[in-house]
Amino acid sequence: MYLETNPHIADMFESWVEQWKQWALEEIEARKIRSIYTSVFQMSERVADAPEELELLLGVGTLAWRPDGHEEVCRPLVVLPISIDFDDSSGRLAVRESDASRGPNLEFDMLEPGLWPEPSKRSQLTEELLALEDNFLSAESMGSILRRAAHNLGSEAQYSDSSLPAGARNEPTVSFAPTLILRKRSNESLIRVFNEIRTQLESASCPPQGIAELVAVLPSIIGDGTDAGVPPDETQETYLPLHANKEQLRIIERVNSKPYVVVQGPPGTGKTHTIANLVSHLLAQGKKVLVTAQTDRALRELRAKLPDSLEALCVSAVGRDQSDLTDLKVAVNELASRAEDFDALRERERIVKLESALDTFRRQAAETKSRIVERRETEVVPYELGPYLGTLSEIARTHRKDIERFGWLEELSPSL
Repeated sequence: MYLETNPHIADMFESWVEQWKQWALEEIEARKIRSIYTSVFQMSERVADAPEELELLLGVGTLAWRPDGHEEVCRPLVVLPISIDFDDSSGRLAVRESDASRGPNLEFDMLEPGLWPEPSKRSQLTEELLALEDNFLSAESMGSILRRAAHNLGSEAQYSDSSLPAGARNEPTVSFAPTLILRKRSNESLIRVFNEIRTQLESASCPPQGIAELVAVLPSIIGDGTDAGVPPDETQETYLPLHANKEQLRIIERVNSKPYVVVQGPPGTGKTHTIANLVSHLLAQGKKVLVTAQTDRALRELRAKLPDSLEALCVSAVGRDQSDLTDLKVAVNELASRAEDFDALRERERIVKLESALDTFRRQAAETKSRIVERRETEVVPYELGPYLGTLSEIARTHRKDIERFGWLEELSPSL
């Protein structure tokens, strides 16, 4: 009522409503963008935390299909490995092709093998896909390949340039529908990496420098390889910071004399303990050591068992969280600090002192072993005491048995 009687207030209210409507429309669109941004950012974070387990892909040509007797399918036919770069100063996310990418790949593994196109057709489509020089996200460029891929799945197949996937039907339907995919790394990607490494090794006249520093080229091995390698060095010292049993010592000795050693054991048998001793021993000999494991947790447990002087020098090449980056910085700083402060003369004097102390410990160990042998000899040397013959323990056991027969003689003997 008041607005109707006050035209000025009514005009202001209508202007405010129009501005609010405009803001509301912009906010609705902004929320969609923020939601997409949040999803992409979370995907990049998950991959950064577990790069060895997860992979990011850009997919096109989403196949929607529900074949008879087959689970429903909704997945892109063509994928491209990508990475997401985050600029923390501007908050900008950039999606680009991964450095490790070998180009787009045609995938049919979501289907049973009996539904796949013929091998010759798959090979032809793959070759054309790799030869494609136009934009991967261009429906016009990819349309021909995706349409032919769809028609090779069935005579009733359809293709659409739509940006949204179609609903699953009994006939295969392929939509251009660009999609960001976060998934576990498949064995196929690992096989491709290993095949690439094998190809590089086979084509090279000598091992690449990075591999040559980690492995030794072995001579021809005949049989099971038990006689391969250098002869054992009886004088070689063993440097172990942790206690070792006989089996663990035997493993260390084999490492000293064999070109390769395989150790297998169930959980709780001390494998991590043994590896920590072995790493320390090899580093004490001035050798380089590379340790790999299926999980980061195993590497952390091993690192925790190393002496403090070595733990700070362990560089983790792959990590899951911020703590691994911190450990890497600590290791790099420690290495740089020790390299800068290194004094050859001072370290030589320190080595001489340590060798002298080690020699003292050797003599003490030899003396202790000699005393143990002497004590042991008194236990195994036979004695003859009256009617008794044997070791001291055997004579004591026989005498104890004879007390039951001759104990009454003590009653008749004079008191002393």
